Amino acid sequence: MSKGPLSLPPVQGSQKSSWDTGKVVAAVLVVVLIVGVLGFVGFNYLINRPSSPSSSSSTCANGATNYPGCNLCPSGQSFAGGRCERVCANGATNPPGCNSNVCSNGATNPPTCSSGVCSNGANDFPQCTIPSCRDPTSISSHVYNPSRLQIVKQCITASGTVDRVIEENDGDVHLRLSLDTAYANLTNSANDQYQYGDLVVEIICVGPITQADAVSACQGYANSIPVPDVGEHVTRREPRHRLC
Repeated sequence: MSKGPLSLPPVQGSQKSSWDTGKVVAAVLVVVLIVGVLGFVGFNYLINRPSSPSSSSSTCANGATNYPGCNLCPSGQSFAGGRCERVCANGATNPPGCNSNVCSNGATNPPTCSSGVCSNGANDFPQCTIPSCRDPTSISSHVYNPSRLQIVKQCITASGTVDRVIEENDGDVHLRLSLDTAYANLTNSANDQYQYGDLVVEIICVGPITQADAVSACQGYANSIPVPDVGEHVTRREPRHRLC
């Protein structure tokens, strides 16, 4: 048998048609893929692009007048804490509170607030003499078991804000007083450890007495000292005692 050159069988019509169809499908898939990628890129651009400034967005929300810097304030105001606030007429630097340079005890050297204030509790600065506290109703004679108390100073003045009002079994009311800065030296480590840093002020014979050894001390005495509310600012002038 003679061997001649090999030749491929002719492509049938159905096979050629399938090949053409495959190329069309592939082309369509490529186009869909390209369109999808372009659409994804365009969508991300639209949602992430910065919005164009409008007339409303060109106004400083902090009251400043120099958009977009927003750090220049109108006349009569100053830039503080990222906002324009009115200038304090009293020279304070914390608008709108305007109390950074005001001492609640009348001193003139904030923030220490010690000038013009006697460290011993007297109120006749600069002499700072200590008169005895008046006791016209003999309150001191109605303290039960007075030997348990030691007098530290005959008379002091203290002011602060009432943190808590506590009714005791002996009929007394204890006021935990958060002292003003000028009187912070009246407390010690015991106050920090047992009274949350507050000074304890006591008003005797206020409520019902359930402690047996305290009943007789309040007989014949009616308390006339008003009990302040929590959060109220008070000034007290009385002897200073230490519990023995």
